[in-house]
Amino acid sequence: MLTKFISYIDGLNMDNRHAENAKGMKCNPEFTGINASRTIASSDNWFGCGYLDKSNAQTNQEVVRFPFYSMVLIVEGEGEYIDYKGNRTSLLQGMVFQRVPDVPHAISINHKKAWREYYLDCNVELFTRLRPMLNINAEEPIVGKLEPAYYEYVFESLINATDSSTCVDVFNVYLQFLALLNDVIMDTRSSRQHKKGGEFSMGIIVKDFENLYKARFELKGYCSKKGIQYEAFRKLFKMDFGVSPQQYLIKRRMDEACKLLLMNKLTIQEISFELGYISPYEFSNQFKRHYQISPRKYKLQKLGMNT
Repeated sequence: MLTKFISYIDGLNMDNRHAENAKGMKCNPEFTGINASRTIASSDNWFGCGYLDKSNAQTNQEVVRFPFYSMVLIVEGEGEYIDYKGNRTSLLQGMVFQRVPDVPHAISINHKKAWREYYLDCNVELFTRLRPMLNINAEEPIVGKLEPAYYEYVFESLINATDSSTCVDVFNVYLQFLALLNDVIMDTRSSRQHKKGGEFSMGIIVKDFENLYKARFELKGYCSKKGIQYEAFRKLFKMDFGVSPQQYLIKRRMDEACKLLLMNKLTIQEISFELGYISPYEFSNQFKRHYQISPRKYKLQKLGMNT
């Protein structure tokens, strides 16, 4: 049995009060991270997402009793989940676990290794409504395991969208939150880490893409080298991620382009070559098709420059 329980989350010094557009967060000072949330219309219901890096924490064990629901993806680290009966379950990179409202538990972290996590959370009333709709099994704290490379990218996108959303577009962000929560549940439930069509691991391919997206390469040639049937791979990739492999790679290049543009040091020509485009013209055309704005205007708007 756990010998110490903390009533709710107060022991972690996290402020869970919600304004119309934000959830404040004063996390354990040993942790670093980002937290974003929004209330839904004029109700008291809220949803949120965030990122925590606990690599430098000295505290070996969190003992908590959350007043809200949270689903956590470990993108790096090792530890244990300890339930209120003292039962221990190993936690590893890629595993997903739940913090169910008012259920005491502890997370023990191996501080010899880095620990990074992303999470989705919401208030109890919203969780009560979502639980039957998404078929969330609150009795099982360990949801399953995912390939974190892809989901790290998706969580970052949701955090950015939530943090920058206004009252006008908060509903669309809420739909993104629901879609990601559902994807995590469905993907862990189906445990589709290995796909057929030739044997291949979708997780390994996504890792490859994270290293290759800045270079221009031919997908059929890539599949041929891996011994993968191209059409089977393309269909399975789209089924898993909702976009084709080519669309995924373009999105990664465009996300990176936005970051490089805001650095305000590189020219558009330099950025286009950095991302594997044969000319600034080709890069600018694809950027404009993707964001409906030219790279130059995007940079001026974001940096608050006069045209």
